[in-house]
Amino acid sequence: MRLLERLEKAKRYVLYSVKEFSFVTDRVEVMDGENHVFKYSVVEGGLVGLKVSSYVAEVILTPASDEGGCLAKLKIEYESLGESLLSKEDAAKIISGTMAMVKAADEYLLENFNAYA
Repeated sequence: MRLLERLEKAKRYVLYSVKEFSFVTDRVEVMDGENHVFKYSVVEGGLVGLKVSSYVAEVILTPASDEGGCLAKLKIEYESLGESLLSKEDAAKIISGTMAMVKAADEYLLENFNAYA
């Protein structure tokens, strides 16, 4: 099973919330196991409808060393409601939610070798 397939399985068990939001519904746009790219769009919840009309997050995993581990690069594109950009605090909420999902998937996979063996 490829890494991103494993992340997709692990994602089913990852639940997180941010104080202002009770849920976030997302749609997987790209799962490229060969290049270790995972891209999703948020369909509803979170800042969608409040401060942005939509946003897409892309996580790219690259090896950190020959001894294991990886570096997660995050790219977020959003369409603002209105003319202003997101505040640093709102951008941080999107980033922390996405990275919480990545970290939770990582922890799950490290604790459950059978999930990807």
